[in-house]
Amino acid sequence: MELKHIIALIILTLTIPIIETSQQITSKNIFEEALGALEEIWDEGNKVQALMDIASAMAEAGIRESSLYLEAIRIAEEINFAYDRTLVLKRIASAMAEVGMRGQASEVFRKALKAARKVESTSLRASAFEYIASAMAKAGMYEQASEVFREALRMTRNILDIEERSEALIELVSAMVSAGIKDSSFYLEALSIAKDIEQDYYRVKTLIKIASAMAKVDSTSYVGKVYPLIESFIN
Repeated sequence: MELKHIIALIILTLTIPIIETSQQITSKNIFEEALGALEEIWDEGNKVQALMDIASAMAEAGIRESSLYLEAIRIAEEINFAYDRTLVLKRIASAMAEVGMRGQASEVFRKALKAARKVESTSLRASAFEYIASAMAKAGMYEQASEVFREALRMTRNILDIEERSEALIELVSAMVSAGIKDSSFYLEALSIAKDIEQDYYRVKTLIKIASAMAKVDSTSYVGKVYPLIESFIN
């Protein structure tokens, strides 16, 4: 590793903990220095983690300087791996929403979705959409979140690996419940996908997990649709 890379890592190591542990520090210069140091990091994994940490720290410090977020976005859009680029943009959007910059945050969420569409793996792409939808819901963008959750459901149906499809569907339904999605059509679509899982073990496992998650939403009417299906596979 070159000296400038070591120096950049040292700056980040020293700067980020200071920012994260002091709510009083809101100096634009400190964050500018941290973002500038990212340019010297050649390892993309380190850069991704550091940029997400910086975005979170800016939100915790109450930073509303548009120029800082724009610089963070610029660096994020240079990340090669689409999945990582998605996660970083999602984190930046969440940070902006947290400090009240909802209009700008909405634009960054759209950038995150654009990056997510380029993720080659269907399983990872569905996961990326799930994370974005959850972040949108947390930011109070419920209508947009619902649309993204719906798209994630459609992607989940197309996951070829049975175990991955089962796990992705379970995680997605749990995320929808946590996000406060109450529209039964989402859960009925999830059930439809689960019913088509080819192996009994994963089909029953997924149906049971969906039933458990749905019970947290409203329950009786939803769960009544699930257990007869489970019994038909067991008996």
